[in-house]
Amino acid sequence: MVKITNVNITIRERNDEGNVLGFAEVVLDNSLAIRNIKILKSKNGNVKLLSFPSQKTKESKRWYDLCYPINKETREYFEKVILNAYDKLKEAQPS
Repeated sequence: MVKITNVNITIRERNDEGNVLGFAEVVLDNSLAIRNIKILKSKNGNVKLLSFPSQKTKESKRWYDLCYPINKETREYFEKVILNAYDKLKEAQPS
């Protein structure tokens, strides 16, 4: 499995969209960067989720994923690393 060697979190200060808490950028094996991973809160607000980068097609106006974990273990690994980094950064902010 790939290893996340760096993670950068940007906390969204103003949350106009409601469920977007911030964004993550990760570097895999010091070789590949993935940007614009959204950190979201669930509709009930109790769970944090990740949304990987996607793009809308011009023709069909449908969204498709640009990259995403293809198995449960990789998704859980990304969630653990990114959400832990988010929580640590959030705790370090002054109230």
